[in-house]
Amino acid sequence: MRTANLIDRPHFDFASDFDAWTLTTGGVLDIVHDSLDADGFALSGSARLQNLSGATTLRLLQCMPLPSSDSYVLSGEGRIDAPPGSLVRLTAQAEYIVGTCIAPTTIFSTFPTAPLIGDTGGLWRRLARPLGAAPVGATALRVSFIALDVPGAAYDIRLDNMSLVPTVFADGFESGDMSRWSATVP
Repeated sequence: MRTANLIDRPHFDFASDFDAWTLTTGGVLDIVHDSLDADGFALSGSARLQNLSGATTLRLLQCMPLPSSDSYVLSGEGRIDAPPGSLVRLTAQAEYIVGTCIAPTTIFSTFPTAPLIGDTGGLWRRLARPLGAAPVGATALRVSFIALDVPGAAYDIRLDNMSLVPTVFADGFESGDMSRWSATVP
């Protein structure tokens, strides 16, 4: 079953895909299109985050209207190339907000993924997190992918296959609450 991805241009296949994203911290050249692709497709690509400006945080974000249901999962794939012992962290998060995407007046709740930390040995790793229900008063959902390290640290991160999709079974299987199902059979 295919579901609609709410993230606009989630695969970074072309440099123009960045038009759908906002870089909120870091320098202009810190986040660029790269030909390395998580799926190995020669005509695709990824977002490349490099700490060229000496920033401690690099962040790409995108805002969207509130999803139509409560059962969504935020996910993506990341690859970190960093020196041995590096503690660079890559995480994704979704936030229910009020106000503008860049400077919301209220952040109601945040759903971060578990971070990828340090070098991934040339492998792509999945980031994923189910979202909770939108709180009353929230007007939008902000999705961010964030690299964080100490000032001036060297790292090279790729992002690909970002998604925010409804889940078919996120209504009881994880929590054990089967009340949304019409019947259960032992």
